[in-house]
Amino acid sequence: MLAPQLAITECPRDAMQGFEPWIDTNLKFEYLKSIFDCQFPFVDFASFVSPKAIPQLRDSAELAERLLPHKGNCQTIAIVPNARGASTSVQFPIVDWLGYPFSVSEIFQKRNLGMSISDSYAEVEKVANIAFQANKKLTIYLSMAFGNPYDEDIPSNRITDIVERLSTLGVSWFSLADTTGVGNPDLIKARSAEMLSSFPQHHWSLHLHATPASASKLIQAGYQSGIRHFDGAIGGFGGCPFASDALTGNLPTEALLAFASQQNLSTGVHLPAFHHSQAIAKQVFAIH
Repeated sequence: MLAPQLAITECPRDAMQGFEPWIDTNLKFEYLKSIFDCQFPFVDFASFVSPKAIPQLRDSAELAERLLPHKGNCQTIAIVPNARGASTSVQFPIVDWLGYPFSVSEIFQKRNLGMSISDSYAEVEKVANIAFQANKKLTIYLSMAFGNPYDEDIPSNRITDIVERLSTLGVSWFSLADTTGVGNPDLIKARSAEMLSSFPQHHWSLHLHATPASASKLIQAGYQSGIRHFDGAIGGFGGCPFASDALTGNLPTEALLAFASQQNLSTGVHLPAFHHSQAIAKQVFAIH
């Protein structure tokens, strides 16, 4: 199979985690199974986190067991907040990648993971050791990479410093995350190009949160910078429940597929299966 010209990570985990009404585990299973059928190259499907922190994801272990026969060729990502979550996630054969959210904002790192940036370095080292010893891969999400809602003054070189330090652990996959959708096209284009130029040996992706009206401009800005890997969620559902009082939706996968079609870029996504997933999403998120 040829590599897609535009790689998409579908993120049902991110879409569901902040949704307050409980989603039945069997319905989640059908939804995730349908997403695997779409043949996305990557699927962010679970998070092994305290159920007190994110009640919606308390059935991740059960889903990881049940979904294994349906995984297909896609690479699966489980988000872990600490070494404990990493130790749990590597026990499941379905998991290919661990994803660690490392914020460039001190306020958000404490709010999201309950630890400082300084403490997070030690935690990532533990997570990396656990992942690599279990033959899993590790990707780092650089949260708040395009600004934050806290009016926090962040040094311009902080992202570079974080990447340089984490690179010494053997990490080579990074995602620039606009956690609350504060980035504009010019900033996204400039910062993405800067990271690609500064660290050409690394794999870079974009995890953007956006309004439907801004999505296409943000995708175009990222693509023009040289990014060829984007995260999305069907319908633009979801967002981080620890980021701010009001959630900003994920980048709609529909917008990514539309951009790929306009640019004549292959994604590898099976469109009839995708349309089926869209129909199930309406049940999952109670859209009438």
